[in-house]
Amino acid sequence: MPVSRLDPDTSTVQQNQETAPPSAAGPKPMALRTAVIGGLLWMVAGPMVLFMSVGALILKADGLWTSSDGFYAAGLAAMFVGRWLEFRSGAAETADGKPVSTRDVCRYYLLLGSSGLAIWLIATAIRTLWLRR
Repeated sequence: MPVSRLDPDTSTVQQNQETAPPSAAGPKPMALRTAVIGGLLWMVAGPMVLFMSVGALILKADGLWTSSDGFYAAGLAAMFVGRWLEFRSGAAETADGKPVSTRDVCRYYLLLGSSGLAIWLIATAIRTLWLRR
């Protein structure tokens, strides 16, 4: 509850605001380890696995669902999980340094899922329709 008092030096009324304890009102503490693991998964490990598995999908895979498809799915899942881990840690930032919002993460998931599916379908079509004749 705010308390008003008259300041004799300035002849103005000052209000004393009661502050909440730092644990209740303070920002969420950043989990650095989770942020680093999440960032490495969605920015380094996931794309690296995707890149290597797309090559294997096109050149070496036979059939509809092979181990190369599994590696591709694992790389895609690593990117989803990594972004989620980084976002939940409280340390996620956009390219311009602003905190990542839920809208940003949803947009990332939508673009990653749709482009990942499109790339997989294209690679599967190339290996089954053009390269295996």
